[in-house]
Order: sequence, then structure tokens, then C-alpha cells
Amino acid sequence: MFFSGARVRGVIAAAVSVLFASTSVAAAAPAETPSPVAPLAPPPSENHLMRPTIYVKGLDHLAVVVKEDRVAGPLAETLLRRRAAAIGGGVGGVVGGLGLLILSETAFRQTSYSPDGNHTAEPEGTMFMAGLALTALGVMAVAVLYPRRSDLSPVVEAWNGHHVDDRLVLPPR
Repeated sequence: MFFSGARVRGVIAAAVSVLFASTSVAAAAPAETPSPVAPLAPPPSENHLMRPTIYVKGLDHLAVVVKEDRVAGPLAETLLRRRAAAIGGGVGGVVGGLGLLILSETAFRQTSYSPDGNHTAEPEGTMFMAGLALTALGVMAVAVLYPRRSDLSPVVEAWNGHHVDDRLVLPPR
């Protein structure tokens, strides 16, 4: 027979010894008390309901309010850099693209003459298309990079998590 009595008793004895060995090791180990976890924010003061709620007007106002906070300050600075990059990229793309369009229509205009004495003036095609593409890229840079209202919410939440008494609120639109 595959399961003999001695074999089963040996397996049970080994399992019991492993079980008791692990509990005896755990019981023999000194009891360590876990260190208390520091709360994210201090408890609200007694007069926290008396303090006014700060309504955020926009990104500039939010960046000024949270500038000194170690968590929310860098988030707001990132949004300010994104806005500057969006404006710079958009203005640069549109101005550069319009400049290429104007140059293709004026200075680099191609004039062709036909044998019957007629001539046609056409814009330089490659420069014209590059101007259109650069203008479109400038507009897309603004559309993609410019911070939206939803990008302000993580900054406000980071601030409110650390400053229970001075709550920030994004007013409804």
C-alpha cells in the first residue's frame, strides 16, 4: 500500500515540527513595535472653520500661493514652465510659419514664361508647404502643452493634503 501508517505519521510529525518551529521562532523574537507613521497633515486647529477658504483664480494665483510648499510648489512651477513653453512654441511656430508663407509669396516667387509671351508667378511650393506645416505645429503646440483647468487639481489636492487649515478651492466655472 502506498500510504503506510509509519509514513503518514512521519509526514505529520514533520509538518507539526515545522509549524511549532516557526511559531517558536516568532515567539522567541523580540516584539518590535512598528514606528508610528507620520500623518500627511497636522490635525486641524480648533479655529479652522473660522479661516477663510482660498479660491484660486488661475495658474498665476495658484503658483504664488503654493510657492513655499515642498510638494505643491514644484507641481505649480512645472505648470508655469509648460505654459511658457506652449506660448513660446505657439508664437514661434505661427510667426515662423507666416514668415515662410510671406517669403514664398514674395522673395522666392517663381516666375515662368510661356512661348506666347505670357508669364505666371507662383509661390515657391516647398517653402509654402513648410510655412503651412510650421504654422499648424505652432497651433498644435499651444493646444497640447497649455495647462488646462484639470491640470490645476493635483496641485490643489497636494496643497490641501498638507495644509488642513488653509484650504484651496477651484471655483466652479
